[in-house]
Amino acid sequence: MRTGLRYAGFEQTSGNVRRFSFHWEPAREDCGAIWVDVDLSHFAKYHVSVQNGPELCVKKVFAEVATGLNEVHRAHVQLELLEADVRDFSEGRIQERDRRKSKVGRRAAKAYPAVLAPQSAPNLASEQNDEVERELRKDTDPTSGSGKVL
Repeated sequence: MRTGLRYAGFEQTSGNVRRFSFHWEPAREDCGAIWVDVDLSHFAKYHVSVQNGPELCVKKVFAEVATGLNEVHRAHVQLELLEADVRDFSEGRIQERDRRKSKVGRRAAKAYPAVLAPQSAPNLASEQNDEVERELRKDTDPTSGSGKVL
């Protein structure tokens, strides 16, 4: 029974096409190499990094296995990653990013509810300083009536 697909590398074929190679793990005699050709212009068009190529190809291979339309179990299989596959991947990432952003926003709103401070909040430190200054003025001001001079 197959347990996974192993990425074996890539080669640049003609022009703008890159061929990604895979094989099944554990290796069996009846299963050969799987090649997935990708036109890199699709990656540029949908702002997908080339480093996402192997991931997209694995998804394509497993989709082929799930549908059963292509005999991926044959000796050697050649597939092609279509523009629609790259577009769907890009749109999925955008939706996931937007979902995460909205989730973070909801979480932050719950964790930090808005607290409104009164506009005329008393400044206790300022009031204490004013009181000390008044006392000092009383002691040094000859017109205050205390008669003390420092």
